[in-house]
Amino acid sequence: MLDNRHIRIDYPVWNALTRFPLSNREMSCLMYIISETLGYNKSKVEIPLKSFVCSTGMSKDNVCKMIRKLTTQRIIFVSKKANRTHSTYKFNTTWPSWKTLLRQKAALQSKIMYEIKAKIRQRDNHTCMLCGIVGNPLGHLFHVHHIDFNQTNNKNDNLITVCKKCHAKSHTVAMKEKLSKMIISINKKANELFPNESFLVKRKKPILVKRNK
Repeated sequence: MLDNRHIRIDYPVWNALTRFPLSNREMSCLMYIISETLGYNKSKVEIPLKSFVCSTGMSKDNVCKMIRKLTTQRIIFVSKKANRTHSTYKFNTTWPSWKTLLRQKAALQSKIMYEIKAKIRQRDNHTCMLCGIVGNPLGHLFHVHHIDFNQTNNKNDNLITVCKKCHAKSHTVAMKEKLSKMIISINKKANELFPNESFLVKRKKPILVKRNK
């Protein structure tokens, strides 16, 4: 008999789930819970540990460990009534309430920053916005500089692509103020010329970077 079930998950929830740093074992247990709940249009369901073992191929001890981790991170809710044999499981679709463990939180932040920097480099055509040097997207990547020097301010209008040499200069005491004003000036000019695009600065004669093979 064919199983034609469809699992419906809102896009923001699914997007958060794909970005959340879960181990393969944690994801395996979570996917089984989702299939048994949302797969049958149910918000929660009783699931025997034996079913987890059969579905995931993990031992009972490992299943219990993964369930505890998912519960600690508030990705699932587990409850058990006094007169029931098995626990009830529910997938928490309120993704902003999910909590990452310290090590996982660091990994998540690193992944997010990698994606942000890649978009900034692409936006700036892999060009240093200070000296005009053009980098190689497939080779060494240029740095991404915070205009206000606040490492937690990762808004698009606070990030700019710079080469290694210019980035090193921008963090010296003598050059901080000068380069900061220069970057702000570039940003202002870019917004005037290209109001719909951020930091799109076109240079007539960019300097090509020569790299050794």
